[in-house]
Amino acid sequence: MGFKVITAPTDPVTLAEARLHLRVTDTAEDALIGVWITAAREACEHYTQRSIGSQTLELRLDEFPDGAIDLPRSPVTAITSLKYIDTNGAEQTLSPSAYTLDTFSHTSWVIRAYGTEWPETLDAANVVRVVYVAGAATPPATVKAAMLQQSGISTKTGNRWLLVRLLLNFRWRLSLCSIRTRSGRENRQAAQLHNGAAQVNHS
Repeated sequence: MGFKVITAPTDPVTLAEARLHLRVTDTAEDALIGVWITAAREACEHYTQRSIGSQTLELRLDEFPDGAIDLPRSPVTAITSLKYIDTNGAEQTLSPSAYTLDTFSHTSWVIRAYGTEWPETLDAANVVRVVYVAGAATPPATVKAAMLQQSGISTKTGNRWLLVRLLLNFRWRLSLCSIRTRSGRENRQAAQLHNGAAQVNHS
C-alpha cells in the first residue's frame, strides 16, 4: 500500500521570479534553477504533508478500512475514480453515489454513503485504488512567500543558491519536527511508567 504522483503540478515559483530574487539576468542557468525550484516544492510538500499545486495522485490499499479512507497530501479537490478487485478477481469501479469526499476537514477523507458498507475485496496487495486530484491550482501566497523569502539575507551579494538554502532550511525544520515528536513520545512513555509505578506503590 502507498501513494504515488500520477501527474505532477506546475511549480508555484516561476523561473522569472527565481531569477529576480537571485539577481540573475541571463538564462544560462535556467535548467539548474528549475531543478532547485522543483526540489524546493517537493521538500515543502514533504515537510507540510500537503499538496502544493494541482496534481493527480493514486492511493493503493490492501483492503477497504473499517471507516473512512484517509487520502494523503490534502487538500483533495476531486475523486477521479475508486476501483477495487472483488473476491472473484475482477476489477470493479465503485459508483460515486456510494461515497462522499470530505473536504472540510484538514485531512481529506472518502466516507461511505450513509447506511452502506465497503465491498469485499480479494485477499491481495493493492486491491483498492483511489485516483484523485489534490492541491489548489493557485497555491496560497504564503507558500510562494516562504520560498522566496529565503533569499532575503543573500540577495545583496547576488547569491545564486537561494533554492539550495530553502531545501536545507526545510530539511532542518523536518529534523526538528522529528526530534520534537520523538521527545514528546518519550515524555508520554515516561509519564505512563511513572503513573504505573505510583499505582503499584499505592496498592
